[in-house]
Amino acid sequence: MIFKNVGIISSLLAFACAAPTELGSRNMALSNAPRYPIIPYINDFDHKNPKDLSNQEIHASGGAFWIGKKATVICPLDKKLCPKTTGVTAFTVWHKSTISMDTVVPGGQQVYVTAAGALTYTKPHSAAIPKGSLTKGFDIASGAPGAFVTAPGQWKACPVKKGKAPYQVFLESFQKKLQNKDVPSKNAKDCIDIFVGYTAIKNWNKFGTSAYEYA
Repeated sequence: MIFKNVGIISSLLAFACAAPTELGSRNMALSNAPRYPIIPYINDFDHKNPKDLSNQEIHASGGAFWIGKKATVICPLDKKLCPKTTGVTAFTVWHKSTISMDTVVPGGQQVYVTAAGALTYTKPHSAAIPKGSLTKGFDIASGAPGAFVTAPGQWKACPVKKGKAPYQVFLESFQKKLQNKDVPSKNAKDCIDIFVGYTAIKNWNKFGTSAYEYA
């Protein structure tokens, strides 16, 4: 996994969130530090995830977020003008609790959770978000177990086939459980609780933008 310093940042997303009470019990603190683009990954600090999930990066692919798939990026510009880091998925969690993809496409791309619980992002050149979607309530937190992306619910990795990658990222709200019809395997019991960690790229001006746009 690139740009990950497990010794310093992790003890990049454990992109998964624990319930606020769990975060509090682990001495987690919401960060008021300046926000930089971050690279999400599965922080398996408690060593409970399968090997094909543990410490793997999360990528934007085909309008969803996946573990076990490559990022799908598009750049219509001359190759010399396109971002050099085309294999990276990165976004920024803002203080106002929204998330935006690290892109240069006009209008940007916003991250949100559908009414069915799937973590996704807006299409290029469109701000359309379906009714019932969750767009706010995200933040970053750090503490003894590592650095995390928090959300109002429990992050889940749902496989296409039970126990095997790839896994799609979902957020199960505290009020509504994931439904069988909405997850890739059609069985919500196949989904695994995860912690979404992150690697912060503070020298981002040198690193460059991660993508022109995500498809």
